[in-house]
Amino acid sequence: MNKLHLYACSYGLYGTAVGPDAHKWTDENSFGSLLASRLHLEFVNRSRAGASNFHLMKRVLADLDKNNFNENDIVLIQWTYLDRAYHNDDDLCVMPHDKSHTDYYTTYYNDLQSLINVISYTSYIKSKIKCKLFFTLVDLTSTIENISTSLFRELVFDDSFLLKGAKTPIHYFWELGDKELVLPCHHPSLKGHQVLADIYYSLLYSP
Repeated sequence: MNKLHLYACSYGLYGTAVGPDAHKWTDENSFGSLLASRLHLEFVNRSRAGASNFHLMKRVLADLDKNNFNENDIVLIQWTYLDRAYHNDDDLCVMPHDKSHTDYYTTYYNDLQSLINVISYTSYIKSKIKCKLFFTLVDLTSTIENISTSLFRELVFDDSFLLKGAKTPIHYFWELGDKELVLPCHHPSLKGHQVLADIYYSLLYSP
């Protein structure tokens, strides 16, 4: 059976980051599982809560090494926030709000470098994957444009960029004006995942 492979952070999983059910992330009811069902594809969710873009790239590389992609599969990469960093302990995540990593962000982190990395990752993956590849962004595209207009255009005018018009999933939610689409922790609600699956389906198979 052909597959839908999804690579994302917690935005590719269903769950919440706050409350009694915090961090009980699951594939079930995620937009990827709903989308795969509509496409009649087996769902392979390689998303990881808290992942950096390098975490996601490592997972794609591992699957490339194992020849896990078939010609009629679909690969969807939802790149996460640029300012997340990779930790040598693969179980740990590095984020700007973590005070234990203040030195890293004040001394070593660079937005432009992270943006170049994402563009390079995408280009490399496109050169290696023989099946259909699509990617989207979690970071606001206005943030990326402020880093580099030319690199912003490199991303959003790529044929594989799924959300045309320089949009992100959160942009779509804001434009719909439905507060029930997003949880207090800014992750999609069940309704949000359903709407996101509908959006991606319509973009993949627009008449």
